[in-house]
Amino acid sequence: MKKYLIISGFLFLSICSYSQITMRGIVEKKFGDYNEGDTIALYGFKQPEGTTISKYLVFSLGVTTFVPEKKIVVLPNQVSFWDSVWFYNKGADITKNGWQADRRKTLSDDAFEYLNQAISNNMIYEDEFLYDYFYQLILKIHPTPLIKNEPENLKLLIIKSKDQEYFAFDNGTIVLTTGLIANSNSEDEIVRILAECVSHVVFEHNLSNLNMMLRTERNAEIWGAVATIASSALMVNSNIQHGSYFSSGDALIVGLGSYFISHSIMQSVGADYSSEQIINAQRTANYYLKNSNWSYLSKEDYIKRVSGIISYSAKQEYHLMNYAYGLELTNKLYDLGVCTEADLLLKARFHRSLENSKESNEFALTLIENAFELGLSNLIDLHKEAGMIYLRLDDPVKAKESFLKYQEGLVQLEEKGADVGDEIDKINEVFFKYGL
Repeated sequence: MKKYLIISGFLFLSICSYSQITMRGIVEKKFGDYNEGDTIALYGFKQPEGTTISKYLVFSLGVTTFVPEKKIVVLPNQVSFWDSVWFYNKGADITKNGWQADRRKTLSDDAFEYLNQAISNNMIYEDEFLYDYFYQLILKIHPTPLIKNEPENLKLLIIKSKDQEYFAFDNGTIVLTTGLIANSNSEDEIVRILAECVSHVVFEHNLSNLNMMLRTERNAEIWGAVATIASSALMVNSNIQHGSYFSSGDALIVGLGSYFISHSIMQSVGADYSSEQIINAQRTANYYLKNSNWSYLSKEDYIKRVSGIISYSAKQEYHLMNYAYGLELTNKLYDLGVCTEADLLLKARFHRSLENSKESNEFALTLIENAFELGLSNLIDLHKEAGMIYLRLDDPVKAKESFLKYQEGLVQLEEKGADVGDEIDKINEVFFKYGL
C-alpha cells in the first residue's frame, strides 16, 4: 500500500491550468504604436551575448519585437521569485518559438519510463513519512505549479543507489539517491540541493539540452542494459519481514542503482547539465535561500527525519564491505541514541569487521545486548552475531547457546515460508567445525 501512496504523489498533476505569465510596464519613451505613459504587456527579456543592452519582448505594430529596457519602466512586485526567474530566462523563447510540445512530451515520456523501470526493478526507496517531509520542503521552495505547456507539479523519487547524485526531469520530477541523503548532515544541505533542482526545472535546462542532442534510436537503447532483478530483491525483502536480513540481497541492486543515475541516463533525459547550467542553478538557488528567511531544522532533528535512509545505506555499505564508511553512517544514529535493533546489530558487525581486540569485541557484544533490551522486533540475526563474538572471546558455551537460538529462529522462519535453507545448512556446519 505504501508504494502506491508514494507513486500516486509522483503521478499527481494540478487540476489548474497555468499559462505563460506576462509582466507589465509603463512606456517611458515612445516606440512603435505606444506613447509615453501607456501600460504595456511584457512577454520576456533578453540580453544579447556580447552586449550590455537588455531588452523586453513586446507586441508592437502587430508583431513581437524587442525593445531596449531603458524605454520601459517595469511595475514592481508582480510575480513570485520563481515566476520572475522563468520570465527573465525563458519567457521570450516561449513567445518566439512556442512550447515545443512534441519534445516536451518526449521528455515527459522519459520520466514515466524511468518511473516504470524503477518500479519493475525495485529501485524506489519507500517511506511515506520521509516523502512527506521532503514534499514539505519542496512545496516551501516552490509552492505553485510549474509554468509549462501542460499543468505540472514538482515530484520526488528516491532511488536506491549508493552513488551520491541528484537531477531533475523536465516535468518537475526531482531524483535523489539514498547515498546522497545518507551522506547529508543537515536540512540546509538537502534544501540547497532541492532548490538547485528546482532551478534546473525553471530554467528548462533539460529541454535546452535536448534541443542540442541527436537522439536517433535513443529510447530503444536507454534501458537495454537493465536486467530485472525484482524477484531476487523481493525474496530478500521477504526474509527481512520474517525477522532476518542475513542475505546480501541489498548488494544485488547496487550496480543497477548506479545505472539509474549513470551518465547515459542523465544525458538521454537532458539532465547532464553543463558547468554553466550548474553554476546558474546554484547561484539562483543560493540567492533564493538567502532571501527566503528559511528556518532550518536542527542537525539532530534532520538526522532523525532521514534515519531510515541512513540505516538502509549503512546496510548496503556492509554488503559491499565498505566497513569504515558504513560505521560512520551508523554512528550518526548511535550518537543521537536513535538506533534500532538492526542499527545496533550493524554497528556491532562493523566493529567486528574492523577490529579484533578484547575491548572491541566486548563493546560489540554490549551493542548486541542493547539491541536485545530494546525488544522492538524479533531479529534473530542478533543471536548469530552474539555467537560469533563469543567464539572470538573464547566462550564456546555461550556461543553454542546463541547459535542454538539462531538455529531455532531459522527453522521457524522456514516454516513461515522464508527462503533460509542455505543458512540452516551453514549454521549446522558451524556446530560441527567448532565442536559445539
